[in-house]
Amino acid sequence: MCTACDAKCSNGQHITTTICDGTRNSVTCKDCKTTCPSGQFLDGPTCDGMGIQDTTACLTKTCTCSHGVAATGTACPGNGHTNCISCVGEFYLGTGSTCLPWSAPCNPNTEVESMSPSNMRDRSCSPVPTCTCSHGVAQSGGCPQSNGNGGERCISCVGEFYLGTGSTCLPWSAPCNPTTEVESTSPSNVRDRSCSPVPTCTCSHGVAQSGGCPQSNGNGGERCISCVGEFYLGTGSTCLPWSAPCNPTTEVESTSPSNVRDRSCKPTTTTYEPCKNKLDGDGCQLCDPQDTDCLETSVVKQCQSGTCDAHHRCTCSHGVARTGSACPVGGEGERCVSCSGDFYLGTHSTCMPWSPPCHSTTEVESTSPSNTRDRVCEDVVAPGGGGGGDGGDGGDETSDDVSRCTAMEQSVCTPANKCIRTSSGGCIPYEDPSSESLE
Repeated sequence: MCTACDAKCSNGQHITTTICDGTRNSVTCKDCKTTCPSGQFLDGPTCDGMGIQDTTACLTKTCTCSHGVAATGTACPGNGHTNCISCVGEFYLGTGSTCLPWSAPCNPNTEVESMSPSNMRDRSCSPVPTCTCSHGVAQSGGCPQSNGNGGERCISCVGEFYLGTGSTCLPWSAPCNPTTEVESTSPSNVRDRSCSPVPTCTCSHGVAQSGGCPQSNGNGGERCISCVGEFYLGTGSTCLPWSAPCNPTTEVESTSPSNVRDRSCKPTTTTYEPCKNKLDGDGCQLCDPQDTDCLETSVVKQCQSGTCDAHHRCTCSHGVARTGSACPVGGEGERCVSCSGDFYLGTHSTCMPWSPPCHSTTEVESTSPSNTRDRVCEDVVAPGGGGGGDGGDGGDETSDDVSRCTAMEQSVCTPANKCIRTSSGGCIPYEDPSSESLE
């Protein structure tokens, strides 16, 4: 009686060949696959020694990741485990190789973001620092734009500093080079100094200023030192065109044009004749007094044969000399209008010396000298026409007699009152000449 072949391998093996030919019942066994290369795992039925081949297989390990890219192969510790190699969106790769959500934004009033979030790191917040400002006024109420230790952040600057980028106070740039540059922007606490190359001057109708034109704008400009043609150097160092010719019917040219001045016109008036209706010696002026542009308007000269001339003058040794019409042509020399000192204005307008004092016994001063008249002396007239007899009674005059005779009118001037009448009709105290001789 025959039985079925029942040869088999041990667990962990599988049959490679079988002999069951009626006389033999045998199998050839081989160990089943038990390990896989790194990064793979064993997949398949259990090797129980009954199969004729090994049905197990090595597959690549694949992990899982909710918000990023999962690890595979050797990076995956176990097939199906949670393990990420990178994250996406607002998640970062945290500890345990998992993608964690970013922390909430920093509080703008109390915190500053010291580290920005990414897919590799979380957001980091720090307390708001205090701002500083070395050359101005610092920002108050926290300084979120500064680093974690605080920093420079200004809202205004002082001195020679301006508020630059980054809200810092920066020093002004150095002054412009006076020979090669011009200051196009002056510095202040809100802006820096700006320098531009010195522009070149131009002059359309003359000679331009050389050596740079700092007074012009950044593109250069008109600045002349002289003009040509029908142009004159006006204000602003520019060459301006001459004014139009004067109207021949209503105007006369008072100033002729040149390259340094413009033409000047004035209303036409009657031709000025300085000596018209004047005598020789009368004062005159070469320029019309109405012509304020004439340089000799105030120069007074004298008429001579109808011509205004100034080639003569008067002198005065002891006073003030005549001038103008008071010093006629042909009358040059000593001609005075007033005198000084012991001189008076005599005939021929000369200053003459005063006459000597009157003789004390025979004359009396009837006219005192001044700068307009000479001294006048008159002879003393004795009572009754002579100096003898009873005249001696009048020799003892008193101060009362003098006062009385000085105030006495001519009509009551009598010798009986010890007064005598002078040849000019005045009353003076009587002095008897004989009394001096008797002594």
